[in-house]
Amino acid sequence: MIIQQKYRFTLAAITMAFIWILVFELADRMSGTIAFYQEISRRKETTLTLGELQGKKRALHAQKKNLSLILTRSSKRYGRNQAGAFEYLNTKATENGIEFESLVPLGTREINEAKETTTRVSFTAAYHQAGMFVNAIETGDLPVSIIKLEMLSDPVGTQPLHCMIEGKITVY
Repeated sequence: MIIQQKYRFTLAAITMAFIWILVFELADRMSGTIAFYQEISRRKETTLTLGELQGKKRALHAQKKNLSLILTRSSKRYGRNQAGAFEYLNTKATENGIEFESLVPLGTREINEAKETTTRVSFTAAYHQAGMFVNAIETGDLPVSIIKLEMLSDPVGTQPLHCMIEGKITVY
């Protein structure tokens, strides 16, 4: 009977060890596997097929073409060069009652089908006029991004502001 009890005790210990391994080790690994499977399933749902990608590419190309046409139409009033960019700035200045003291080109570079002209403009104007001019050139027909804007006034503050704007104008 002692040998049978030893075998039963050994069998119970082995069974407990198996259950321990099953519950704590295998269950932990299975939860990681289940999470990984759920992630793969989620990615399968969001992954596009080759046909869907080609369709999306065609739609984006058509959208790019339409946007290019809009930009081309809006920039037809002005030449597709540095002179056209200067004409644009001068027109916006005149519309806002500003006369330039200087208009200096700092450089031009080509980006694909567009020409980007960096320019420095100096003028004297009231604060409100200068703000209206900046708004007009940034929201007008040609894309303009202001790099630097300086507004200086005399110590007394009775004279208009001396303004200097440095920016990039993109012409398509």
